[in-house]
Amino acid sequence: STKGFSLDSSHAGSITTRAPALDKWKVTFYGKEAHAGIDPSKGINAIKVAAEALERMPQGRIDHETTINTGTINGGLAHNIVAPKATIKGEIRSHNMDTLKETKNLISDIFEQVAQEFKVKVNSELITARAEYEFERAFSNIYIDNETEIVQLAKDSAKEADVEFSLDVGGGGSDANILYEHDIVTPVLGVGMNDVHSKAENIKIEDMEKSVSWFEKIIELYTNN
Repeated sequence: STKGFSLDSSHAGSITTRAPALDKWKVTFYGKEAHAGIDPSKGINAIKVAAEALERMPQGRIDHETTINTGTINGGLAHNIVAPKATIKGEIRSHNMDTLKETKNLISDIFEQVAQEFKVKVNSELITARAEYEFERAFSNIYIDNETEIVQLAKDSAKEADVEFSLDVGGGGSDANILYEHDIVTPVLGVGMNDVHSKAENIKIEDMEKSVSWFEKIIELYTNN
């Protein structure tokens, strides 16, 4: 089968063979606009609806293999208008596809239930808030056998290059997720990045040198075989 390596992740010597799938989610809550000073009771504030939904939703680490995050929120028109619309975007990651599906169902139910609780009567008409939501698969999970040939090559090369290695379970996504989804078995090799996705992101020269010697040894062993 086609195989390869993805150069990503933190400490040099890391061999990541497990990584989660990621589903992005987006929900828009629709309320009812009204003048905030004259007739606020005739409106439904969509920002308030969104806030209630967020209060009920799980956040952060759900279990040892699943996380959920709220990434962005925006809505409203002006300070003197009861907000008619608010949109929240986030993500769910999990190594367990059943848990991923269950978590999507859980937050979908919360979106719908919360929206139904916000009602206002205007001119004999009962208006209820509503939620529109969608999920999009960003990438699938990785599950590579730690004894497979490509992982063994990484381990053998690390030993010969005198690089201390570890077999790791990752929490992030990389090119490897996409490649693996297309039947290219791709472990992730750590290159020594620190404080990733922050302004302080850095890498030590000694870790770069260590990684290079490791990768050179991988090429050498692979071509000799």
